[in-house]
Parts: sequence; structure tokens; C-alpha cells
Amino acid sequence: MAEEYGYIQAFKHSRQYQNKFEYFFIGVILASLSLSIQIKFPENIHSIY
Repeated sequence: MAEEYGYIQAFKHSRQYQNKFEYFFIGVILASLSLSIQIKFPENIHSIY
């Protein structure tokens, strides 16, 4: 017979999904920081106007 889905299994699954979310969130932060570093703003910003 199949094992029952108990508290321990639920805790293991929730920690696994929490770790995946944390890695995704860190990836989003690092990607946005790397894009912000690559963007070059004009030297004289008043020249646009």
C-alpha cells in the first residue's frame, strides 16, 4: 500500500519549494543588478533637452 502523506513529507516538500523560490528570487535580483550595471547613461544629461 502507499504511504500516508504525513507531516514530515509535507515539511520536506514545503522546504524544497521554499528553496526553489529563494534561488529564483536571488536570480532575479542578480539579473536586475547586472542589467543596471550595463546601462550607460549619457555624460551630459542636459544635452537631451
